Amino acid sequence: MEIPPPPPDKGKGDTPGLPCVGDPPRQTEDPMSAPCVPYFEGDNFGATWQGVTSKEIRVLIYLDTSICHNRECTPPADTYQEVDKIPREPCPQTYPQTPPNWKDCAHVLMRAARALNNFFNARFQTYGRRVRLFAYWTDSQDAAGRRADAADNLKKIRPFAVLDWAAGRGGLNEEYVNAAAARGMLVFSSQVTTYTNSFYRKNAPLAWGFWPDMEHWAALYSSYVCTKVNPYPTAHTGGPNGVGTMNGNPRKFGLFYTTDPTQPGLKRFRQVVEGQLRKCAMDVDNMPRGTFPESGPAVNRSDTGVDQQQAVAKFKSEGVTTVLYLGGLETKFSQDADALEYYPEILVAGDLNNDVWATARLQNQATWGNAWTVSYQMRQDRPEERPGYQAAVEGDPGLDDAGRTWAADFYRDFFMLFQGIQVAGPRLTPKAMSQGFHAIPPKDSTNPFVAACFYDTGDYTCVKDAAETWWDVDGRRPASNDPGCWRQVRGGRRSIAWHWPGRDDVFGNPSDPCNGYGGAAIIDPA
Repeated sequence: MEIPPPPPDKGKGDTPGLPCVGDPPRQTEDPMSAPCVPYFEGDNFGATWQGVTSKEIRVLIYLDTSICHNRECTPPADTYQEVDKIPREPCPQTYPQTPPNWKDCAHVLMRAARALNNFFNARFQTYGRRVRLFAYWTDSQDAAGRRADAADNLKKIRPFAVLDWAAGRGGLNEEYVNAAAARGMLVFSSQVTTYTNSFYRKNAPLAWGFWPDMEHWAALYSSYVCTKVNPYPTAHTGGPNGVGTMNGNPRKFGLFYTTDPTQPGLKRFRQVVEGQLRKCAMDVDNMPRGTFPESGPAVNRSDTGVDQQQAVAKFKSEGVTTVLYLGGLETKFSQDADALEYYPEILVAGDLNNDVWATARLQNQATWGNAWTVSYQMRQDRPEERPGYQAAVEGDPGLDDAGRTWAADFYRDFFMLFQGIQVAGPRLTPKAMSQGFHAIPPKDSTNPFVAACFYDTGDYTCVKDAAETWWDVDGRRPASNDPGCWRQVRGGRRSIAWHWPGRDDVFGNPSDPCNGYGGAAIIDPA
C-alpha cells in the first residue's frame, strides 16, 4: 500500500512545561506511560499529514450504535458529533437501567471520551497541538457499508487517526481498517485481539493494536500448554464432593471452539494454536473436538445448546480430562457437563471477554471451578485504581461512576494514540510514529499491573505477555461481596511466550490475589 507523502513543512508550535512523575520520570502516573518530555518550544512543522495543522490533530471515534443497544441518547446511524460540544446535561431516562450501566449510555460514553481527551491533552506532549475529538455512529451490517463509512469519515472529518470502538463486530472491522488505511487514516484499537500480523503488515504503519496480534496471543497460549500442561498428569478435575475426578491419570486433550461465521478471527486463532501444538509433538489431529455455534459478547442469543450437549457427551465417552477452550464465549458447555457429572479441567484462552468476572459468573460454577486461563489482562485491585478511571476523574471531576467505568475500558485507545504522538516528535507522520514505537526497547514486565509493551520488527501490537489465573468459586474481588474471582497465580506475574515459570502448580495457592476487574456481559435470554 502506498502512503501519500506529507505536505511541505510549515508552521510553528510551543507547549508549556508538563509535569513529570516517577523515577525515572514518565508522563503520567500510569506505570506504562512514556518517558517524560517536559517541555517543547520550536517548530512543529505545521500540516505534516492529513488532519494535522500547527494547532490541532483531528481524531475520530468510530462507534457502532449496538454498543448501547440503541438506548438512551444513542444518535441515529451516520451521525457525527464533536465531542467537546456534547451537552453536559443527561438525556431523559426512557428505558429501565440494565447492566452494564445502560442509563444515559451514549451520552455518558461521550462524556467519558471528553474526560480522557482532556486528560491526555493536558498530560502528554503534543508539541503545540491539541487533539480535537469527533465521534461517528454507524450501524453498517456488511463489508460494503464499513468501507463506505471510511470514505465518508475521510470526506466529512479528514482525521489523522481513528479510535475504533466498533471493533470485533463480525469481522467487518477488518474491512473498515483496510479502507481507512488506504485513505491515509491511522486506526488504533484495544477492543480486538483477532487480527493477524499479516493484517497489520498489510496496513503498516497505519493500523495499531494494544493487545497481542493473533500470532502472539496463540504463542502465549500454546507455549503454556506445551510446557506447563502437557508434560504433567491430570490434577484439576472433579465436581462437588469429588464426583467425577480423573486426577492422576495421563492427560487426554479435547479441543473446544466456535464455528460462529461472524467470528473469523477465532477460527484463525484455533488454526494457529493447532499448528503450534503440533510443533511440540502433541497429537492434535487425533484429539476429540467439540464446537459451539455462537460466540459473545452477547451470550445465549439463539444458541440451542445442541452442539455443546454433543461435545460434552463425546468428551466424556472418550475420556477427555483436559478441555482446551480456544477463545470465545458461551455458557451451555459448563451447564451440560454438570448435568452429566462430567468435570474436566478447562484451560481457557483468555480474550478479554471470557476471562472476566461477569462472564465467569454466568457459567455453571460446579464445572467452572476447574477452569483456568492464560490471560493477557493486567491485574487490578479496586476498580477506581485503574489508570483510565483515574484519568477520567482528572479530566472531568464531575463525571459519574458509569462514565469513569466506560473511560477505564477505552483508556488504552487514547493511551496508544497519545503515546504515538509523543514518540513521533513534532514532525507528526505515520512513519515517525512507527519509528518511535519501534524504538521502545524490549523489556519483560516485573509488575503484575503493567504489561510488557514493545514492538518487534514488523509488529504493530503492544502487549507481549500474559498471566495465569484460576477461577475460585468462593473468592471475592477487592471491594466486592459478590462470589467468585479469577485468582492471579504468583500475584499476577506476567510472562512472555515460552518463559512460563514453575511446573503445573496453578490452583496451588488459595491465597493468590483476586483480579479486581469485573467486566460486563450482555445477556439475551433467547
